[in-house]
Amino acid sequence: MNAIDFIKFLTVHVGGKKKAVAIVSVVNGLCMCALMYALQIGLGSIGRTGTLSVRGFLLFLCSLAAYYITQSFAIRTASAAAYAAIEDMELRLIDKLRRINYTAFKTISPSDLYAALGGDKNTVVNAARLVISAFSGAVTIAIAAVYMATLSVTAVLLILIEYCLLAFVYKIQSSALGKRFEIDAQAASAFTSSLEDMVNGFAELKMNNVRSEELYEKTIKPASGRKTESLTKTELHWVRLLVLNQAGLFIPLGLIVFIVPSLTMINLSGMVEILTVTLIIMGPAGLLSNFISAADVANNTLLKIGAIEKQLDAIAGGEEQGDLSRPPQAPDFSLIEIKGLGFSYSSVGDQAGFSLRVEDFSLKRGELVIIKGGNGSGKSTFMCLLAGLFPPAEGDILVDGRPASSLKGADYRALFSILFANFHLFDDFYGFDFEKKDLDYWAEKLKVAEFIRTYEQTGKLPTTALSSGQRKRMALLVAILENRQILLLDEVAADFDPEYRFRYYREIIPELKAAGRTLILVSHDDRYYDITGRIVEFREGTIVS
Repeated sequence: MNAIDFIKFLTVHVGGKKKAVAIVSVVNGLCMCALMYALQIGLGSIGRTGTLSVRGFLLFLCSLAAYYITQSFAIRTASAAAYAAIEDMELRLIDKLRRINYTAFKTISPSDLYAALGGDKNTVVNAARLVISAFSGAVTIAIAAVYMATLSVTAVLLILIEYCLLAFVYKIQSSALGKRFEIDAQAASAFTSSLEDMVNGFAELKMNNVRSEELYEKTIKPASGRKTESLTKTELHWVRLLVLNQAGLFIPLGLIVFIVPSLTMINLSGMVEILTVTLIIMGPAGLLSNFISAADVANNTLLKIGAIEKQLDAIAGGEEQGDLSRPPQAPDFSLIEIKGLGFSYSSVGDQAGFSLRVEDFSLKRGELVIIKGGNGSGKSTFMCLLAGLFPPAEGDILVDGRPASSLKGADYRALFSILFANFHLFDDFYGFDFEKKDLDYWAEKLKVAEFIRTYEQTGKLPTTALSSGQRKRMALLVAILENRQILLLDEVAADFDPEYRFRYYREIIPELKAAGRTLILVSHDDRYYDITGRIVEFREGTIVS
């Protein structure tokens, strides 16, 4: 992408004001020329008579007012368009993100996602501000070139050749800078990834300071060093461009003074006039150069967002098209059956991914099933398959004889409320309604009534200032109030104290079952297995009993 690409991007989002902005920008450039002409009138008057030129002064004031008004309107419109464009891109990306399936989501790098959505969007707005100044500057330069041609065509041709050569060299440098941006993005992503271990594993690092030190020395510090080294190299490219810009401003002056007189007949006053105009247009030329540099930086930000969007388009499953605000219509069921269901995780290098195969499983309405098995036996994977989060590689799930694949994904998933072992607790009851009496009843039952009172006062559920057991009970409250037909509870009691664990198995689960809920519990608490007559054991990706 280059400056032209950025202008096209911005033009799309200016919308109906596109012509108005273009016209105002041209007028703004004419105002800049009028300002310079007014200054010339004033200097000429002082040189000839030693008095102030009223005409020049009035022209200067009027031109300055018009310049201010037109520039303010154009920049304000361009900035608003840039903000709207950024919002449009971010929301479009997030909307695509929430439509992909769960397995596709797991392939996306969180650091790349954060870099795209959380990057510095001010670079785009800054380039949008400068595009108006650059455009009006280009108009000024064009008019000045026409005026200079009346004095010396040779001088104008030489300056144009010089600028074309500079533009060619600048293009080469800009391309190299673009490649540096990509390297910087990779280095920044690697550094962000190294910080994830520190943030997500903070408790483990606190328990072992040697582990903390090794993570810092072996991973975080080197990643930071590589990022700094990459940014430093990129800065050298910026310095080359900056020096090139500055030097390029003086070359036309040298051409006029040392080269033009040897190529054409020109008197001293003509040379002085050309030099004066050249000095005046240095400001607009600098604005044009600054915009080109700013556009390169802005394009880098836009490319990051575009790269993630392309990745999302490539992995989009397409099952979540349409209006996601439509409440899903879960089918009533009497029996869910699984026959020959298979699923495999992607391979890592030469190591084959974990595979799960369920030859025969059924779940009746109102049934309570306990699932047991060791770590890595396939329990959580089975829950994700059953709930419709993972698409099976083979086989299907039948809902009263009807293939689940024939239902809309959202409608099938609406059968289930699932509470993962590594659940996320939101700060509100998003996505469903409930009766106040049900909230009060279950909040009291789950011993979280004090937190619900806080929610009623602030509109936000507490999510951080809770113990692990309290967070788990809050998450269980949300799952119960969602009031879906099947509850999938993955090691919910693992963080409960013995007293509340007893209450969970002996009171809460039986009450939910008595209310008609269908429940599947992943549990290792074999002392409570007597609450059901059906226990399913997983081992190495299959059901063994």
